[in-house]
Formats: sequence, structure tokens, C-alpha cells
Amino acid sequence: MLRRARPWIPLVLGAAVLLAAASAAGLTAIETASKGPAFRLAATCLRVNGPARRILGVITGSGFTVEGSVIENADGTGSANIDFHVNGSWRGGHIRMRAVEHRRVWRLLGPAVLRVGSTTYHIDMGQVRALDGGRYSRLCAPPSSTTTSPPT
Repeated sequence: MLRRARPWIPLVLGAAVLLAAASAAGLTAIETASKGPAFRLAATCLRVNGPARRILGVITGSGFTVEGSVIENADGTGSANIDFHVNGSWRGGHIRMRAVEHRRVWRLLGPAVLRVGSTTYHIDMGQVRALDGGRYSRLCAPPSSTTTSPPT
């Protein structure tokens, strides 16, 4: 009996490897694009927040993507209303935060809303519990005014 050559096997294997590599690159690009400066500020402030730690435990990470709207203008102003999953050492939840950008500096606004199961908590992001509390308090405290004035 003669064996038939199957020239399509290497092509299928090559296509599968190419598809896996493209998928990994695409997912990495989506994650990087969705986690911009507003998210990084929110994640940093959440990690040092006393009330969030009491509810979730030590914050160990966040979900894959960030939902919501982020607007960044060319003049250094912007706004964000983001929602993402947060993982703690005890349990996880979803947090919704608002932020504004003024002179290219992002600041969190008002209390964040943390949902853990069916319970909702309002978290004051200015309640910092960290070794360098002063630095984080300035970073995470809401701005003194949410109004912006035109540049002079």
C-alpha cells in the first residue's frame, strides 16, 4: 500500500500558529489601549484606599478591559467615566469612577461606586492608608474645584 502525501497538514498547522499569534497580539493591544492614564490613576488610588481594602482585602489586580468613556482633548483637558472589575485577596467587585483632566493632570471626582455581589458601597478615594500617605492623599484627593477656566 502506498502512502499519500498530505501537503495541506503543514499549511493548516502554519495557519493555526499564525492565528494564535495574531490573537495574542490583538488582545494585548486592546488591553493596553483600554488602560490609559485615567485607569492607572484609579487603580493606584484604589490600591491605597482604606475602605476598599477593608471590603476587598489587598487589591491584587483588575479585569482585562475597562468599560466606559474617556475623552482626552488636545488642550490638556478631558473626562472619564470608567467601570472595571477589581480583584482583592478576599473577594472581587466592580468599581465605577469619574475623573477629569486639567492641564494634563488627571484627578478623581466624587466617591467611587463599588459593587460586591448585590451590595453597593460609596468609596471616598481620598481616604488613603499607605506608608507615604501624604503623596497618595494629594494624588487621590478630589480637586478643589471641578470647573475649568480657559488658558491664559
